[in-house]
Amino acid sequence: MTVPTFSYDSEGVRQGGRTAVQASDQEAAATATLSGATVPGGAFGGVSQAGGLAGALESARSAHAAAAQVTTANLQTQGDRAAATADLGDDNEAATTSLAPRKAQAGAVSQGM
Repeated sequence: MTVPTFSYDSEGVRQGGRTAVQASDQEAAATATLSGATVPGGAFGGVSQAGGLAGALESARSAHAAAAQVTTANLQTQGDRAAATADLGDDNEAATTSLAPRKAQAGAVSQGM
């Protein structure tokens, strides 16, 4: 009697989750850098438009910092979900593997009828 096999690549899913968490950590570092930066008007010299340019750059910096915070949270969530999915896959594989021999036996009995 041949027992069917079942396998699930939970380690591949976990590795994807770990990669997402690493990306989240890197994004958090970028967020900290962006959040700590300032754009002073004097950086552009004594031209009349320096204040306006500094204000535009400051607005862009703030928007990028906010987007980076969202990205950090999303990547962390993705990593957490991947880990949970891998755990469920392991549970499913264990349950299916434990049932497979019984299915093969039942199939052999039904074929013998």
